[in-house]
Amino acid sequence: MKQRVGLAHSVLALALLALLAQDASAQVAEPLVQKALQLFFGSTANATADGEVLAMLDVAITMPLLKLNGTLKKLPELDEPGASDCVKSLIQFGEAGNDSTAAWALMLGAFYTSHVANITTGPPDMFGLRQAFPVIRRVAMAQLVKAWLTRWQRQVPAELEAPLQQLFREFYEAHRVVAIRKGIMEYFHISKAGGTSWCHAAKNNGCRAQVYDSAYICQIGQFDDRVRWLNNTFHAQRTGRGARWGTWGRAQRATEMTTCEKRFEFAAALGYQYFSNEYTLHEGFEDPDNVGTCPQFFNVILVRDPLKRLLSHLKFVTMQMKWDYRNNTLFHNTFTGTDSAFWEEFGPVLVDNYMLRGMLGETVYHYPIGGIGPKQIAHGRAILQQYDVVVDLEAGHDVLDDVIELGVGWPHTLREIHDKDSTKAAKLLNLTYEDYLPSDMARLYQKQGPDVEFYRFGRVLVRLDALLFHVARGLGVQPLAATRLAELAERGPEAIKCGLLRRGPRQLNSTAREWQPNEYADRVNAEMKAAREEAQRRFTQRAARAKAAKLAKAAAAAAQAAEAAANAVVAAADAVSKQQQEQSGARRRALLSVEGAGAEAKAAAAGWGQLAEAVRWNEGAEAGRDGAHVRRAMAGMVAAQGRAGERQLRRVRRRGLGEEGLDRRLALELGLEGVEKEGAEGEDEGEDYGMHVGHGGPYDVYDEL
Repeated sequence: MKQRVGLAHSVLALALLALLAQDASAQVAEPLVQKALQLFFGSTANATADGEVLAMLDVAITMPLLKLNGTLKKLPELDEPGASDCVKSLIQFGEAGNDSTAAWALMLGAFYTSHVANITTGPPDMFGLRQAFPVIRRVAMAQLVKAWLTRWQRQVPAELEAPLQQLFREFYEAHRVVAIRKGIMEYFHISKAGGTSWCHAAKNNGCRAQVYDSAYICQIGQFDDRVRWLNNTFHAQRTGRGARWGTWGRAQRATEMTTCEKRFEFAAALGYQYFSNEYTLHEGFEDPDNVGTCPQFFNVILVRDPLKRLLSHLKFVTMQMKWDYRNNTLFHNTFTGTDSAFWEEFGPVLVDNYMLRGMLGETVYHYPIGGIGPKQIAHGRAILQQYDVVVDLEAGHDVLDDVIELGVGWPHTLREIHDKDSTKAAKLLNLTYEDYLPSDMARLYQKQGPDVEFYRFGRVLVRLDALLFHVARGLGVQPLAATRLAELAERGPEAIKCGLLRRGPRQLNSTAREWQPNEYADRVNAEMKAAREEAQRRFTQRAARAKAAKLAKAAAAAAQAAEAAANAVVAAADAVSKQQQEQSGARRRALLSVEGAGAEAKAAAAGWGQLAEAVRWNEGAEAGRDGAHVRRAMAGMVAAQGRAGERQLRRVRRRGLGEEGLDRRLALELGLEGVEKEGAEGEDEGEDYGMHVGHGGPYDVYDEL
């Protein structure tokens, strides 16, 4: 019996091996790596384009040397055991021309399976190392692409297709498993590079965050990662009022949680899976060379063409200033005919290599105009290569879908979202951007050279990542092995649970497979909820007060208009009565100067029987006495007309003041104060922007649009 069972097991094993061999041959028959290389790096040679790509590939390949030779201070993954030796081996393979070979692939596979995750051992270990080694992976990918463009003449050797596919599986498994282990994403939000859309996508994919505000900023308030865009001192001198985002110069964060360790402890204790940071990277305030990402988090960044980003940023600020001023004359006088010098004073960080300034910490963020150079370019590129996921907003939705679905495990991508349409907002605000943008934009474009070089490198990193994710998709790999993304998408955000981050963050020494609520989290969440409710209450009160003031102002204007109309009616009546008096006086004088039946006939024909009777009855004094009767009658008629006009005016005033009275009663019921002051012209200079998070908040123009 045991022999038959053993034989059955042997047959089953042979059949399984045959199926695996058949599957492997089928994979080899499909040149997935070759096709993906052609897709992302071109099927035909182009000397100019290939030269630019090769230059950036060399930057990626040699970047770890900056850490090994002491030029770069901070590169956490090379501090892990065996990582530096792996990099040195890769460099040696490249120098000998033996990179992208079977031996090279075998060495890399052994490193990843032993240090991160072994895909042959079944379900991933959720408690392993939280480092996917993205720098080493991109060095290897850059070597592969370089070999394909040069030595291989754009054709992967047939015998290398299978080893390369296996290596891609191991690269992706390391990325996937470490994302699950980390459980919380820090998204570095480069302003006007798709950050609000990314936050919106996080919400659509069910990520836990501190708040999803209407402007989709999605920050952790306690970290003070707010933007510092504008120079408030300069703006106040020009306009006499404060500016939103006017915190340029306040470099240090207003928090004690400035280290990576403290930020992670706070976010993990509260169970967040996602948050955005729109200020700078970390731990570089005192020493800019020490700045970098926090390796405890799953780090994601979106980059964008710097010139497009700059133009978008200037448009956005211009639009928001028009909204905030609520005074077209002030806005027109402030922004019409501006030039680059104006913007270098008003928003220096906006117009001078904004992307690199944010990447390199608080101190570099506040460098003077022209302070960004080759050293900052090299440092920014080195940090960018350490990100778990790099996304290029200009790459197109097909690439973005691969990167987001495979790289993050989100079925809802940016294809579904387009927040903050500046064209629509300009139309609603009756704003023509060209009238208010700098007259010498070309000068500002020319000064973005460092950001342009940084972006050139970022685009190549994105193509390397897209190459990996595209091949992984072709191999049938799923971000979540148990469930397909399409099925999760149909079930909604509650089922997606933030994709690869679905298990949520855990403390480094935690043995729980999922984050669990605790008393600390409950208390802080309750405090934050109370703070948000109080902020909302204050905002509602301010909004009601502003609305009441607006209505009162409109009612007063209506009352004034009605009074003017009534006065016009009275004046017209006065003019008519005066004209009638003059006509009657002329007729009376004519009658008094005529004697006999002719006068009687004329008086009767004119309807002045009383005057004709007076003439017949007595001449001279008697006629004068009856003339006085006529004058008294005319005066009574005018008085009657005046009383009618006054009654009409009182009715008009009651209608106008009735609305104002209603507004005032509403204001009293709401406990509002200073209705007249709120409605006065120019009273918006002192608006309280203290409850803003990032560059959004209840006064954001997009709340109204």
